[in-house]
This record gives sequence, C-alpha cells and structure tokens, in this order.
Amino acid sequence: MDNRVNCISIDSNNTKWIGTEWGLNSFNNFVWEDFSPFVNYSSVRCVEFDGSGIMWVGTLNGLYRYDGFNWSHYDSQNSTLTNQINCITFDHNNNLWAGTSSGLFKYDGRNFELMLDSSSVEPSFINVTKLLFKGDSLVISTMNGGIAYLYAGSVAWYNTFFGGLPDNSSFDIEVLSDNSIIYAAPQGGLLMHHHSNSWFNWNVINTPFFPSNSLTCLEKIDSNLYLAGTTGAGLFNFSFFVGAPSTTVFDTANGSIPDNYILDVKKDLLGVVWIGTESSGLVKWVGSTDVSTDFITNSVVKAYDFFGRESIPVKNIPFLYKKENGLVEKRVIIE
Repeated sequence: MDNRVNCISIDSNNTKWIGTEWGLNSFNNFVWEDFSPFVNYSSVRCVEFDGSGIMWVGTLNGLYRYDGFNWSHYDSQNSTLTNQINCITFDHNNNLWAGTSSGLFKYDGRNFELMLDSSSVEPSFINVTKLLFKGDSLVISTMNGGIAYLYAGSVAWYNTFFGGLPDNSSFDIEVLSDNSIIYAAPQGGLLMHHHSNSWFNWNVINTPFFPSNSLTCLEKIDSNLYLAGTTGAGLFNFSFFVGAPSTTVFDTANGSIPDNYILDVKKDLLGVVWIGTESSGLVKWVGSTDVSTDFITNSVVKAYDFFGRESIPVKNIPFLYKKENGLVEKRVIIE
C-alpha cells in the first residue's frame, strides 16, 4: 500500500481506479479492492479504458490489460514495447497509443509499432509524458522534447527554439471549448496553443497572483472552469472569462487540502473531484454538485489514506478513515 497517488481514472460505473507507486487499487465509493498483485506491485503511471471498456494499465514494468476476467502483460520481453509506460490514449478505431520513456508506440490488437522515437530537441530519443487526440491529430507532450502534433504521418514540433515556448516539457493536456489547447508545464506554468495558431503563457512573472510555475495536471470542471495541480503550491482553479486566467488557490496554508504536492485530479461521473497527492493519499472534494465560482471553497474534504491513519491535522477540515487490519481491499468507507 502506498500514499503516493500517481494517477486516477474513472470507469463507466463511476468506480475510481487509483495507481500508486506500489500497485493498483479501486474504490466504488464503499469498498476498496487491491489489484496490486495482478500488476506485480509495479509503479502505476496511467490507467485508461478503451472503447470496449477494457482497462489498460501503464506501469514501470510494462503494459497490463484487464477485460474484467483475465489479465495480460506486455513488456520488452514479449514485445517490442519498452517497459516504462507513461501515458495511454485511443484513436477512433480503438487502436492503443502508448507514450513511453523511449518513444511513441501504437498497438492495433496484434502488434506494437514504434511510431516516433525522437524529437527536434532530443534527436536520439523522446520521452512521451501525455497523449490526447484532437480530432484525427494526436497531441504529444514530452519531457524536454517539446510539444508535437502527429497527423497523417507528419509531425509538427514546437519548442523553445521554434515557437518560443518557455518550457520544453509538459505533463498534461486539455482542449478548451474554442479548440485551443492548454498544457501543464513543470517549469513554464500554463501554456496555451490558441486556435489562431498563436502561443500564450501564464506564469508567476507575467501574471499577478499566479500560484506556481510548476504545474503537474489539469482537469476540466465545466465549460470554462479548470483545476490545476502543482508541485508544492497546492491546487488552483482558473477560468478565461476575462482573457487571462483568474485563479483561486487551495493549499495547506488555507486549510483546503492536506498536501501541496498534487499528482493528478479527476472529476467523476457525479461531478465529485478526486485528487491524487504525493504523500497524503487520495483526497475527495464533496459538497454542492453545482459548479460555480465558489466550487470547492464551500465543499467538504475527505482524505483516504492508504496506511489507514486516523487523521491528518489540517485546519478544521473533517477527514474520514475506516481502518480494518490495514488491508485496503477489505476496508469499507462509510459516508
């Protein structure tokens, strides 16, 4: 069991799938189940569901497939795939695309094919961190390799040299309602590739009260409200009603959350927000499902700790834990 939550995914039944440094757990709002043995207690980096509802788990020990009954494992020993799987997405034909530490792979259900293994910044390799399809174009975020768009076999690269980006790395991607794309950069703050093909950037230098330059994740809450996780500055929401993003910060200093190091954020099918933290486990925002300017501010926070601890002292915020012999798969959370 581990309190570092690397990733969160929501399935069609609203079950939360939680990837940690030591495996995979699920939570259906009542019962925890531990699937870590099925992924060999590997560090889980991503969990995604294809068009048929099959779950795919990317780890530091390869790729795992679960159809609800059986598990399959793909790694460098039985395929051309590399072992470190950072991200997964699917195209309209349900082909799997995997971003790895050694390039971009495509899986058609039979074979893995290396599609991209270098960038304009890193000519010898490419470390892919996030993938997202925008129509037929695959948007590719990397670590130190810039941002790419793959369409019909052609690649367009943007980086600090071409495009003037403040950071060659980005960890997450979201598409805005006007088809602009925003990126969470670990050193450059919030990037936007506007639909007019212009680039914009918001950071602590050029934007008053911007919380941090080190962004880790993004999540769309409604048509013009987003959440961003940071490294050390907590969580903040932002919107573009007035052009530049207006932000509100939630961190340990104001008692909003138990951990300032945020690794992932997901909204479930009921509109509840789940937060993966570096050391405080899984955090759940519960409250009004009406998304408005006071969203989260008036919510109640509950933190689910994989060690089963009784509480975390954070400014008068109520937490709920249920400890049963320290076994996550048998632990029941009573609302």
